[in-house]
Amino acid sequence: MTPTVSCDEHEWDEGVVTIPPTLNSKGEMLLACANCGATKTVEITVEPITSIRIATADGIPAAVITTVSPNSTVQFGLILNNGASGEGVTWSVSNTALATVSQNGLVTVKSGPGTTMLTAADPVSGKSSTIALRIV
Repeated sequence: MTPTVSCDEHEWDEGVVTIPPTLNSKGEMLLACANCGATKTVEITVEPITSIRIATADGIPAAVITTVSPNSTVQFGLILNNGASGEGVTWSVSNTALATVSQNGLVTVKSGPGTTMLTAADPVSGKSSTIALRIV
């Protein structure tokens, strides 16, 4: 039998996600006290997207018109409001003859010259961000 240790003040660790939250359901996280080993379960949620912007792979906001080279790949990311996960965001291009995009924001430029629009959209909030990809 493990002895029970009492403590006057719990110091909770960062926790372990036991049930990941989704856009449609709450998740759970298990926390442990560093002082006495007590545990507790807390509810976690996904913050809804209220702000979305396409960014370069290193997190810098992408220019409204971004120049890319033919026959190349370019990774794009998202800048979202604090706490938003980006789960469910869809990526698309307006002209698939010029480029395609994966659901992770990886653009494969096929040919050029030309311009195609790159869009990241959240179907839940209706928020989206679009930039022009100029292929030269």
